[in-house]
Parts: sequence; C-alpha cells; structure tokens
Amino acid sequence: MSALAERSGASKPVVYEHFDNSESVAIELLNEFYKNIIELSLKRLVNPETIFDYFDIIVDLMFDYYYQERTLVRMITNGFSANSEVNAYYLEQQEHSHAVYKELLLQQGILPRIAHVAAYALQEMIESTVQEFAGADTQVERDTLKRMVGGMVHGLVAEQGTTPLLPRQLLDTISTAGEAHRHPRRPAKA
Repeated sequence: MSALAERSGASKPVVYEHFDNSESVAIELLNEFYKNIIELSLKRLVNPETIFDYFDIIVDLMFDYYYQERTLVRMITNGFSANSEVNAYYLEQQEHSHAVYKELLLQQGILPRIAHVAAYALQEMIESTVQEFAGADTQVERDTLKRMVGGMVHGLVAEQGTTPLLPRQLLDTISTAGEAHRHPRRPAKA
C-alpha cells in the first residue's frame, strides 16, 4: 500500500478506497510492471536480424527497466512467500514469459521438448541475473549475461538461426496457439 501511495501521490486511506486489500495492490503493481516490459519490448525489438540480436536487446531492456523501475518483482512476491493470489498471478506471468522464449526457440528449429527446458533456463538466467544486479548499472553485468545467454543459444541453434518474429507477431502467434488449445476445432458435419 505504501508503494502505491508513493507512486500515485495519494494517501494510504485513498489507496484503500480503491483496492480491497494489499494483495490486490501487489497484483496491480505486478500488472503494471509486466505491461511496461511488454510495451518497452514492442518499442525496442523492431528488427532483430538474429535470435542472438533478439536476446541482446532483451538483456539490455531488462537491465534498463529494472534499473529505472526499482520495484523489483522479488520485493512484491517476497520470493514466493506472498499470499497464494499474488503468487498465482506472478506464476501466470512467468508462464507467459516462458511461452515467448519457447516460441522463439521453436522458430529456430529446436525440438519442442528441448525448447521447453531451454526456455525455462533462459528465462531464469535472464530474470534472476537482472534482478540481482539491477542496482549496478555497469556494462560488465550486461556483457556477462549476454555472453552466457549467447553461449546457451549457440549450443542449441545452428549458425545464426532464422530471423525471429517481432514481439507483436510473437505475441499473436502465442495467443492464437493458446486459443486453438482452449477451443479445438470440431470436425464439420457432413
């Protein structure tokens, strides 16, 4: 509640008038955080030529955003010890990130089971490292993470791979796949 009051310039009683409890505030702060990351991704990932360019841009934007934002997800979720509603929302967002990374790897011809595991590893490597070093805005942390991510991707992708989909296309692809999974087509009646 204090974080939201500070961000909005409102008093805590005013914040309580708009939210049922601190969990709903935490979810709103997380929602704002992830929405801003997606918007920043849409702006910065205009034309990555390779999957390696894509991840380099992702690492930079994550460092930039976390450094400026200062509201770390770990502070809100308290390392998975927040209430179940907040954790469920956080895990939903993590699954979304995983789906994006997995789709990127599938585009590169990675087998689905390998892409599934590699996407989790990439997601954890990037997010955990950025969260840990977000306060230190030095090039060393960025370059080290880029080399680690690049090495992992090079271990999976032949040469430079294919040009990745742009974020909007990628989100649309994932959304369409999810929709097809939730609402499978029924055969036409003869």
